[in-house]
Amino acid sequence: MYYKQVAFIDGRYFSVYDSRVEYAIGETLRCKPKGEHKGGFFVYKDLELAVHAKIKMIAGSNWIFPRTILKVLCWGDFIQYPRFKLCFEYIKPVEDMGFPIKYLSSNTFEQEYNEEIPETKPCVKGNERLNTMKKETTKLELEVLELEQKAKAMGILI
Repeated sequence: MYYKQVAFIDGRYFSVYDSRVEYAIGETLRCKPKGEHKGGFFVYKDLELAVHAKIKMIAGSNWIFPRTILKVLCWGDFIQYPRFKLCFEYIKPVEDMGFPIKYLSSNTFEQEYNEEIPETKPCVKGNERLNTMKKETTKLELEVLELEQKAKAMGILI
């Protein structure tokens, strides 16, 4: 078994990095790993490693959305990357593990922290609203990247 950090949007699971990739419990996906972090599905052998996975923020990604950890089966061709990251050809999500509340999101780890978590409702309703939010987010992400580049050019460390 392996673990994968994903975005949890309106009750569905999506890649944090590539917003086009959707995961569903019990459904197998295939994508050949190509090296240099291209292709395949990135996972970790350990739950804690998946929780602390560093995922690059790019325009159009699901980086800002709440997260959860999926327990997954993986097989086929694979690549071992530094920091214990693995990239497999096949992935099959089998269980939503939740996310520790002290991080970005929570589903099932709340009992570990002895804190009561109020019931929440999704903040996004319907695909139209989601698409609008994604477009707005993409614009803001590009604006932030541009400002960071300008600051770097001026010698300002962020």
